[in-house]
Amino acid sequence: MVPDSLYPSFKIPDWVFLLVALLLGGGLTAYILGVDILDPTNTALLLRGDIGVHYLGWAFFRYEEWTFPIGSISDFLYPQGANVGYTDSIPLMAILMKPFHSILHSDFQYIGWYLLICQLLQVWTAWLLLGAVGIKNQWARFIGTLFFSVAPIWYFRWVHPALCSHYVLLGSLWVYMGSRDADRYRPWIWRQILLLTVSAYTHPYLGAMTLAIAVTWCIRLWRVDKYWKGWQTLLAMLGAAGI
Repeated sequence: MVPDSLYPSFKIPDWVFLLVALLLGGGLTAYILGVDILDPTNTALLLRGDIGVHYLGWAFFRYEEWTFPIGSISDFLYPQGANVGYTDSIPLMAILMKPFHSILHSDFQYIGWYLLICQLLQVWTAWLLLGAVGIKNQWARFIGTLFFSVAPIWYFRWVHPALCSHYVLLGSLWVYMGSRDADRYRPWIWRQILLLTVSAYTHPYLGAMTLAIAVTWCIRLWRVDKYWKGWQTLLAMLGAAGI
């Protein structure tokens, strides 16, 4: 543990630290990946390897009729067809963008901006998590947040943009840690439901990991916090799995 005396003692608002961390994280992402990927009409960087399949899943899905199950793509891998979830095209983004496909550029891609948003959300949720685990010193919290923004595993995974959604895991851990001794649990429950939903519509791996954290949290609410009875915990866990 680094003693507080080694950090500057003058007071700076928390939002300033967070803003600087967001700017540094976003700037580093643009520098490493290149600003060209933020051009929503630039697909040249995406037409290769696995990330090319992710883009093509969206390119086919945008012209499909709405069907059930949501995400079906009849013309991709014709005649078998596929689903936008199987192409790792970030189903959440594909579904949100699909209603606007007629006004979007024919080469529109959301992967570049999604990666930037992932980095910004990773910085934000890291800041929240470090505060929840008890790091009160602003400089220590700021430096710790920067470590999350420069995590090599994130930059090595950019060709699988859905797997760069680490913010759902950090956010779920923040709910677990931040809700200790909470006066009201309901806001935390809604936050966990939101994170579960986002993770489920982003990538099954992340959905499974977020579910594991959520189930552990439900058990803690039952056995430690005494907020739920056993049957309520069971219903909550079944509901989480259903998401």
